[in-house]
Amino acid sequence: MAKAKPAKTVKKTTAKRLEKKAVAAKPSKPSLHENMAVAGRSMRISFLLFAFVVILTVGVLMYQYNVAPSGKEMLTSTMDATPSVDFSDMSVEDKSNGDFMAALKFLVGKKVISGYSDNTLKPGNSVNRAEFIKMLTVALKADVSGSAKACFKDVVGTEWFAQYICYAKDAGWVGGFPDGTILPGKQISLAEALKIIVTAEEWDITNTKDMTLPKSKKIDAGAWYIPYLKVAFSKSLLYYYKDANVDPSALLTRKDVIMVLFNAMLADTLKVEKYNPSLIPQLYQQEGVVMSGEAPKPVTPEATPKKK
Repeated sequence: MAKAKPAKTVKKTTAKRLEKKAVAAKPSKPSLHENMAVAGRSMRISFLLFAFVVILTVGVLMYQYNVAPSGKEMLTSTMDATPSVDFSDMSVEDKSNGDFMAALKFLVGKKVISGYSDNTLKPGNSVNRAEFIKMLTVALKADVSGSAKACFKDVVGTEWFAQYICYAKDAGWVGGFPDGTILPGKQISLAEALKIIVTAEEWDITNTKDMTLPKSKKIDAGAWYIPYLKVAFSKSLLYYYKDANVDPSALLTRKDVIMVLFNAMLADTLKVEKYNPSLIPQLYQQEGVVMSGEAPKPVTPEATPKKK
């Protein structure tokens, strides 16, 4: 018969086992690596939460911007907002001229023209041939990429205007002078600008016999520009001039170009025969430019200020 273990021995053994379990249950001190891993996980979670809050906030703001108070979606456009035309050098006469302001806002909105870094428009500044051709290509949405090259003796292909002028030459808008130059820095005249516009728009100049001309002594009835002038006049591109003040040789200012280009774009985009101010809101909407304020009231040639 086996001997029973002494009670003392049992107690010692039980005490040792309890001591070992207590040691095993005691948590060990985390290592530096484990601390860094935990901190990394916390940072990632914090970053994700922060990113979620930012995205949510931006989404709410965009929704509020693009949805009207009534809950209907607002018309979107190519512009983020109504283009600012509050130039510091705008005259009181220009600001009160509904047609001019409509033209200016539209061309600024389409990035055809822009102000200077000092927030001035300089409407009285002259416009050279390179500047005008660039404005026209932008207005007509011409793809000038890859057009830069040596296309005239004075256009080697590296100038900022090369792609615009070379595109215009390839398209047949301009032919240059007999000596092979285009004189990009030369101020552009009314006759030259009208010739380029009419050619670019592909308006017919072969049936101008019955078209009238402005009653101006400054017009040479036998000059090369007569067909282009007749077409432009028939489409009311010059409606804001007094007939007697139309001078084909006059050098254009930025204000002149704004008016002529806008009138040409209205006639081209809406396919109308004559300029009609009542169609301006339609042009704005079709081209995706925000129009603020009331539409300009129709202005007849007799009511326009005289051309200085």
